[in-house]
Amino acid sequence: MKKAKTGTKIYIVYGVLCLAVLMFGGVLHLLSPDRTYSPTEKRNLASAPELNFNTLTDGTFMSHTENYVADQFPFREFWMSLRMNALYTVGTRESKGVTYNSDGTLSEPYQGYDEELLQETAAALNGFVSAHGFEQAYALIVPTASELSKEALPPYAANESERAYFESLSEALSGDFRVFDVFPTLEEMKAEGKQVYYRTDHHWTTDAAYRVFRSLSEETGWIPGEYTEMTVTDRFSGSLASKSGFTVPRADGLKIYRNRNESLYSLLSYGNDGEIRGGFYDFDALGADNDPYTVFFGGNFPLITVRTTADTDRTLLVFKDSYANCFLPFLEESYKEIVIVDPRYYADRAADLFLQKNYTDFLCLYNVQTLSSDTNLKMILAEE
Repeated sequence: MKKAKTGTKIYIVYGVLCLAVLMFGGVLHLLSPDRTYSPTEKRNLASAPELNFNTLTDGTFMSHTENYVADQFPFREFWMSLRMNALYTVGTRESKGVTYNSDGTLSEPYQGYDEELLQETAAALNGFVSAHGFEQAYALIVPTASELSKEALPPYAANESERAYFESLSEALSGDFRVFDVFPTLEEMKAEGKQVYYRTDHHWTTDAAYRVFRSLSEETGWIPGEYTEMTVTDRFSGSLASKSGFTVPRADGLKIYRNRNESLYSLLSYGNDGEIRGGFYDFDALGADNDPYTVFFGGNFPLITVRTTADTDRTLLVFKDSYANCFLPFLEESYKEIVIVDPRYYADRAADLFLQKNYTDFLCLYNVQTLSSDTNLKMILAEE
């Protein structure tokens, strides 16, 4: 009888404690100001739902309320980190397609490619380059960390060969293209103990981009300028950490290269009649509520036009993903104008870019994983 009463008291205490925690969390939620952005997750957070007859009757009020409470829950990042650390302790090494590797880095294993899409992409690129008669057409397709550091992946991680995709694409591209094989350059850099990729992000480092740029400068005629290296933050937590919830022991440093040529200057215009900004770097992105990687160009945009004071008449059209963002500033001395298109956001036909101007050179710069799954590029390249 005493044991039954003791057990009942324990359950009552547990119940009261749980209720107290919930009430405390609710009060704290009401007293705390709402946050609009999570730098940890790199996304906007849900705002308070609007209460009216329509939102009540169509059910959106309740669904928005659930999202709002989840996003604005007190100490959200702490609880998320605690959960992932607990899972890591019991052996979990994969979350949302991101692996925690034996070398203390995060990466996304490559899921392979569709041969039909590869051929369609190559045909679209071939047709576009042939139609517009560029003097030089370059393809720079960069491997990701899952290819160069496959030995560090968890043993159960399914990881296809990015080299196989690169070789198939190289064969499918026409002789109008100069296809750069940067695998050996990056492998050499890794063998030297240099950091090729960020520990918490899917991008290559600015050092790796510069290493590739220098290796290609003689072959392409690109001018290798003199630069001052600057670490703009030593606490960079990237997209893979945000996506997976994993934390790694060492934070990343994020670096830019500033050209020492004082006579060189660039103006960037965003869109056809958009904002005009001086220089490639947006230092406002280094604020606490922003993604530091957007220091390059301020992020990804459909169309950016760069006009430089370089002593040349050469112009460049670029189709790219975000791997190009830290690479393109190195081309500032080589071109009078650089037009940068991100097909993931660009809604018009690529042919429309030639209505008022022509370009001497063309560059397709992607990482393997993005290009092999991208369908936007072939769509905007389609000629009518």
